[in-house]
Amino acid sequence: MVFCALAATAATDDPAGLVKASGVRGGVVVHVDCGEGHGTAKLRVSPKFLVHGLCTDAALLRKAQSNIHAAGVYGTVSVAKYDGRNLPYVDDFVNLVVVSGQACR
Repeated sequence: MVFCALAATAATDDPAGLVKASGVRGGVVVHVDCGEGHGTAKLRVSPKFLVHGLCTDAALLRKAQSNIHAAGVYGTVSVAKYDGRNLPYVDDFVNLVVVSGQACR
């Protein structure tokens, strides 16, 4: 089942709180429009989660990758470029989708 949380700033203000409020206890969390990755890294609230950030901008993607490496969570948290329209996952794969930034509008 996919749960969606639409939050323009919640993903960076309190990412852990957002995950906890969703009721999801583990699995794959996707952060659409992940920006520089700071909030994306914080979405992994326990070892039961894998987090995948998506970004349409190549420069932001490089910053996000660097920030995730610096946070020491690369591997269980990663980011990738996407087309801004289609999520690159099969049905029923994602447990929580967090949408922020321009994608929220």
